[in-house]
Amino acid sequence: MIIKKLDFNGKLTQKEYYPSNNDGSVKNVAFLLENESDVVFDGQGQTFTFDDGVSPFILDGCKNVTIKNFNIDYKYPQHIEGDVVEVGEKSFLLKIRDGFSASVVNGEFQSLTGKEKTLHGRLFCQEFDPERKAPYANTGYMYIQCLKSDDEEVDERWITPAYLSEKDGCIEFKLRESFKGRFNVHLGGRLVLMLKDRQCSGIFINDCQNVSVENVNIFRSPSMGVICQLSKNVTLNGVRVKVKVGRNEVLSSNADATHFVNCSGLVKIVDCSFYNMLDDGCNIHGIYGKVTKVCQDKIAVRLMHGQQRGVKYINDGDEIVFVSSKDYTHRAKATVLKSVLSDEKDEIFVTVKNVEGEILEGFVVDNITAMPEVYVSGCSTGSNRPRGFLLTSVKPMVIENCLFENMACGIHVTSDARDWYESGKVDGLIIRNNEFRGCNYAWGTAAIVIDPSSDEQGVYVHKNILVENNVLNTFGYGLVYAKAVDGLVIKDNKSNKIYSERVPEVKFPLIEINNCKNVSID
Repeated sequence: MIIKKLDFNGKLTQKEYYPSNNDGSVKNVAFLLENESDVVFDGQGQTFTFDDGVSPFILDGCKNVTIKNFNIDYKYPQHIEGDVVEVGEKSFLLKIRDGFSASVVNGEFQSLTGKEKTLHGRLFCQEFDPERKAPYANTGYMYIQCLKSDDEEVDERWITPAYLSEKDGCIEFKLRESFKGRFNVHLGGRLVLMLKDRQCSGIFINDCQNVSVENVNIFRSPSMGVICQLSKNVTLNGVRVKVKVGRNEVLSSNADATHFVNCSGLVKIVDCSFYNMLDDGCNIHGIYGKVTKVCQDKIAVRLMHGQQRGVKYINDGDEIVFVSSKDYTHRAKATVLKSVLSDEKDEIFVTVKNVEGEILEGFVVDNITAMPEVYVSGCSTGSNRPRGFLLTSVKPMVIENCLFENMACGIHVTSDARDWYESGKVDGLIIRNNEFRGCNYAWGTAAIVIDPSSDEQGVYVHKNILVENNVLNTFGYGLVYAKAVDGLVIKDNKSNKIYSERVPEVKFPLIEINNCKNVSID
């Protein structure tokens, strides 16, 4: 194994990449490790600080590679923070904090990071408690449409229509008079406004084998902290996504701290911490592509979400299953003889063999070969919007000795062929020796939620889940909500009710079971 010091020579490499759940494009890469083998890259404690629009690290096609001992930061904040200094019935004033720069231009929000001015017609916002540096208990996120006239059409179920103007050194947000709702903000609250799309993540690992990321701090990220796809045997050890000490900010990463898509082998996450993100701590899943055409042994599989474009998640020799998008039951199975990504990168043309069952248009395709075993230990996550760990894999998974203190659930097990098209059935998940501290203080009913998007009675999506010897310290919320599980064991857990002035007292069932079988509670 060769050990190299990690140094940046100031030159950027431009190359096109398509990370799942992010935006594909030509990336400006600072550290491009391409087809490296048997190398350890040691940052020796350096902090690498990047300009806007730079992707810090991309590992592509590497084998037996470790990157370690460095910090990732950006020269300028990748978001805007402001203090709510006045709240009216239909308006509020936001004073932009020192270190951030924003104004209103022709009714739109204009941000300034470095020398880059950007106009935003729509804003994604989340309010944080500045003392706790965590989202408020009773405040959700908002999409605010910057109105220029009352004639603009806005889907007011999801979008808040508002006029923006400058007033007394602040930015005033004023609701459209016809809007029936109101701004759910607190006087003295810290409003975070997301500026960036998902172009640049701290570390992107693509099509690699036996990769380790060790002792790395990520202080700012325009998108995710670490995104890994189509890779085998990946370890995160001592990776921390967090706000830099001494920096009076409440946000670290604009999206998930870590994310794994159609990986295989073993995903191992140990002694890591993920705090102050605008999305989840960790998400492990596959992709559901939809069958749009069947012609004998040839099928066309469409990538259903825009941020799956370019991800060739089905490869030669893989074993794939065809799933009903209505009830998530397996309807057919096949081996991939050949797969080709379309020129538009939104469809995969697949030739199959050894077909068992009938393949029909409308089925979604799950690649069960490209699913990992998962081991998570000694990790913590919280002070983020919204959840801790999202877990779906048909291979064995163990989550132990972790701390969850998220505003929603700590662990979420789902299967989705309606929105993000994130695949995965669970068969063998162990959740043990963890603490769920104050989870669900903003919304949700239980610290552990098993809730696939199937409403078919008598259909069981997930199997063999053990919840053992965990401690629940919460405000009256539950430990487990489970739906559509065959084989659920809940035993030797402890529940302690705690109190807080900031969270209203609630009463939810400690355990709630819906459409499950072979359940044991002890």
